[in-house]
Amino acid sequence: GLWAKIQAAHLDPKPIGELDEKEIEQLADLISEHVEPETPPYFKDGVLVFPFGAPAKLRWWERNMTDRERYEFFLRLGVPEDEMRKYMNQRSIDVAKGICDEAGRPNG
Repeated sequence: GLWAKIQAAHLDPKPIGELDEKEIEQLADLISEHVEPETPPYFKDGVLVFPFGAPAKLRWWERNMTDRERYEFFLRLGVPEDEMRKYMNQRSIDVAKGICDEAGRPNG
């Protein structure tokens, strides 16, 4: 676990204030391996930004999502429907809406 790694790096006997810069960076690296970062996506200048540290449940690019799931996901995050093309291609949007199938053939 984390504590064993801290001890193996010989960082445990020192108070934080006595660690040098290299030791602090080493400790931060060890902690980051064991902590789920919680930096949620946000809008900047009208663009949805996914920080590197976004929670795993929000990393859509690492999940196997259908077009419909991805479309609904972006809507839940607050992407306006008329700006969805910034995040998905038109055919994927049409598949998500049920307008066509995966091959682009119209449904109906």
